[in-house]
Amino acid sequence: MKVLILDEDYRQYQQLLLAEGVAADARCDPTVFPADYDALLAQPDLAARYLEQGGQTPWVQSTWAGVDALVTAAGAAGVVVTGVKDIFGPQMAEYVFGYLLSDVRSLSFFRAQQDSRCWSPVPPKTLVGKTMSVLGTGTIGAHVAGVAQSFGMETRGVSRSGQQHENFDVVGSADEILNVLAGTDVLINTLPGTEQTRGILNASLLDVLSTDATLFNLGRGNALCEDGLRNWLKVHERASAVLDVFAAEPLASDHWLWQHPQISITPHISAFSFPGDVVKLFLGNLRRRSRGDDLKYVIDLDLGY
Repeated sequence: MKVLILDEDYRQYQQLLLAEGVAADARCDPTVFPADYDALLAQPDLAARYLEQGGQTPWVQSTWAGVDALVTAAGAAGVVVTGVKDIFGPQMAEYVFGYLLSDVRSLSFFRAQQDSRCWSPVPPKTLVGKTMSVLGTGTIGAHVAGVAQSFGMETRGVSRSGQQHENFDVVGSADEILNVLAGTDVLINTLPGTEQTRGILNASLLDVLSTDATLFNLGRGNALCEDGLRNWLKVHERASAVLDVFAAEPLASDHWLWQHPQISITPHISAFSFPGDVVKLFLGNLRRRSRGDDLKYVIDLDLGY
């Protein structure tokens, strides 16, 4: 089977596959491979460029969670795309609860106390009884919600279908979103980037949250209405936002988000595609394909996820 790797970490992917007996061509530049391949292990943007220049393959295994950049090209070429699933939930949970626990346990305050050798006990806050709502109840959102339950939080979810899930106390459909989110203390967005999710984090949605709510945008940057966020934070001085994804990346150095006192920014690192994890998924699908079995984690190109 002819395999092509197109990824910034192509050398590591190539070595990992070779250790499993799978030889593959590999580069970060799709324009140097005019030949056809049985499978691509690729970043969505590089895979799209490969297909747009006339390269052919029946199957692309994405190395990223988001496949927005590949959907149009894959649909036009009739290519099956499989995504990265079941590996980002723990990382996202670490990210979210790293922030939440630091806040409720006043860790930065006590670090400052230590630096000044000051003994001044302050009663902690707690996550117990707080409400976490998650937009997107897939593997990532469900894992984060499961961790929230272990901290005694009420968990609510919003999905396209509204199908119930054991990690959520209640799940509502997209049509019920404002009712589900009413009074939410922590809002997590894990939704993929589609036309339906563009600008979903707007003023109307933010206004139904609790007055001291924390917003985490971990899905796609274009889900956030920045003007709506700015107005919400201006009215609610105890509210905050943790932003890991942005409509344009990297975030411009003169963007107002950088210096807002109620906003924390990270450079799209809440979850990382570790090559070892992705290779395991790819090899599993490679074996399924060789047996003629259905592939796992096939992306619905009409939905974009």
